[in-house]
Amino acid sequence: MWGGVNRLLFAADTVMAIYRDIDQAVAAFQKESGLACPRFCGRCCDSQKVEATAIECLPAALALSEAGDGEATLAAIETMPPGDKRCLFYEPQHQARQSWGCTRYETRPLVCRMFGFAGNADRLGRPRLALCRVMKKAFPLTEGDEYRLASGHMPLFHEASLRLAA
Repeated sequence: MWGGVNRLLFAADTVMAIYRDIDQAVAAFQKESGLACPRFCGRCCDSQKVEATAIECLPAALALSEAGDGEATLAAIETMPPGDKRCLFYEPQHQARQSWGCTRYETRPLVCRMFGFAGNADRLGRPRLALCRVMKKAFPLTEGDEYRLASGHMPLFHEASLRLAA
C-alpha cells in the first residue's frame, strides 16, 4: 500500500517540478513577446474543448484529497450534466470578484499553463504560436508574426507533453 502511495506522491512531485520549469519558460516568453491574457479573461477556461491527461491532473487530485475535498469533487464530477465538458474548477463569476477564473491555479494542467504562450508545429513541422481568439483581438498580429514570435524562446506543447509522458 505505502509503495503505491509513495509512487503517486513522487509522480505528483515530478509533474509539479516539470510545471515549474514550464511556468518559467512561459513567463520568459511572455516578457520577451509582450503577450498577456486580458485581465480576468478566463474564456479558455469556459471552453469545452480543453483536455488534460490523468498525469496532468495528478497534482490537483492529490491536493484535493489532502484538503479533504476528494469525495466532494468526485461527487460534483458525477453529477455534471451529460455532455458538459467544462472544467470543474472554473468559477464563471470570477470577473465580478475581479479575479481569474481558476480555483486550482497552482495545480492546473499543462494546457492551462501554456495556452496562448506556446506553439505547435504547423503542417510543415515549423513551430507556430497558438493564440486564442481573445488574444488575437487584443494583440493583432501581422502575417508571419506567429512564426516570428516562435523563433524566440517559445515553449512548445509537444515538448512539454513528451516531458510529462516520460
